[in-house]
Amino acid sequence: GDTRSASMENLADDAVAGVQLLSRRADIDASKIGVMGHSQGGWIAPLAASRSKQVGFVIVSAAAAVTPAEQSIYHRAGVMRSQGVSDAEIEQASKLRQRLYDLNKLILADEPFQKERASISQELMANKDARWFAPAELPPQLAGDLPPRGALELLFFDPTGVWKKVRVPVLAIWGDKDTVVPVDKSRAIIERLQHETGNKRLTVVVVQGVDHGTNVVKKDAAWDFPRTSHEYLRTIVEWAQKTVI
Repeated sequence: GDTRSASMENLADDAVAGVQLLSRRADIDASKIGVMGHSQGGWIAPLAASRSKQVGFVIVSAAAAVTPAEQSIYHRAGVMRSQGVSDAEIEQASKLRQRLYDLNKLILADEPFQKERASISQELMANKDARWFAPAELPPQLAGDLPPRGALELLFFDPTGVWKKVRVPVLAIWGDKDTVVPVDKSRAIIERLQHETGNKRLTVVVVQGVDHGTNVVKKDAAWDFPRTSHEYLRTIVEWAQKTVI
């Protein structure tokens, strides 16, 4: 397929197809096949479970329970903060990025957008030499072609409705040093929605000193290479052994 037009549903159905393939093998217990997703996979894994009764469990690692658009704004703000950009400048950049996303919503809804697009283009050009502009990773001008519809749909994918449909055992795990996704907010959303659904088989773990890539964050010294957290991986394995095997 076309990755630029693939939706979250397309990707989740790929995962479901994998589950279906495994379930046909004689050497595999079809009742114990689950899906695990990291980062973007944290949107896809629960979606796959909501679309197939064959998914026996879900593990989400470093998952965002907000839209990709909101996650993107959060992530970029964190990157800018780490580069010494002031809070006021981060707020200005975040508002401009939000305007871009709101413009995309107009395009997706087939509503008039040319006037707003011209206004945003002027604002981008007016700020392109500001010291915060490069760290914000905003385009200096808008391209002539409009984004593919699939890309827009993916940008505004709302996972809250998905989590209301997940009723199998779930492990949701994050590192507390994750600056890519809003950990506290995502955890609260998943806990609330799973409680409303009545799923009592939710396990939530936040591992101390671990970043989005599951690597240990060490202060005052750089690692010579990324060091994956053994605690993070051990938690996943032990949960699977206790819950599934």
